[in-house]
This record gives sequence, structure tokens and C-alpha cells, in this order.
Amino acid sequence: MLYLSQMMNKPVVDSAGEELGTVSDLAISTGEVFPRITSMAFQGPGKVPFMISWRKYVDSFDDGEVRLAVPATDIRFSYLQPDEVLIARDLLNKQIVDTRGMRVVRVNDLKLSDTSQSQLRLLGAE
Repeated sequence: MLYLSQMMNKPVVDSAGEELGTVSDLAISTGEVFPRITSMAFQGPGKVPFMISWRKYVDSFDDGEVRLAVPATDIRFSYLQPDEVLIARDLLNKQIVDTRGMRVVRVNDLKLSDTSQSQLRLLGAE
């Protein structure tokens, strides 16, 4: 089990080991029960924001870093798609209704499941 708070501010490094920035948010595609992470937002040098495809570029992640599968020169940046939401920006510290529509709760953290070494899914809210 992994939490969004554990992913935030992790270093993002390319395949050559060069640090490109730090994780600032993760995006999911809406419409799935347990949506997979589709994109990663990170802050580069000078706090410049970047967005990349998770599936296309992320090779692995662990307690220390998020490692990309390609060198920095091969990365093509993307944009948030209409069916995607940034989970830190759009869900953390927001009030939501539980799955039965009964209770309003405030989201303190988000549970993620690492279904494989390079794939993550959103499981629920804490």
C-alpha cells in the first residue's frame, strides 16, 4: 500500500540518473472504479511545472525516486486531458461524499496500489 503523500516531492530522474525535478501531482482518468494513474506532474528547475504520460515514461518508483525510462532529451511533455483530474489539486483537503452517498468526509490522503512496478491505481481516500 502506498499513499499520495509518500509520492509527493520525490525526485524525478531520467534513465541516465539526471534529476529533473520533484513530483508535484498525479493525474487519473475518470470513469474507472479504481482509476490508474495516467500522468505525472512535476516541478523542474526554477519551479517550472511539467506534465508527462505515466505509462509512456515512468519505468519504476520506490521510496527514493521516480525513475523514467528515457533520457531527458527524449521526453515529450503533455497536457491534462479533459477526462483527467489531478488528485492532489482536486481531491486532497476537499470534502467528498462516501460511496453510499451518506457522509461527507475530508480527504487527508489518497491510497494508491502498485499493481506492477510501473503502474499505480487509486484505491480510495483516507
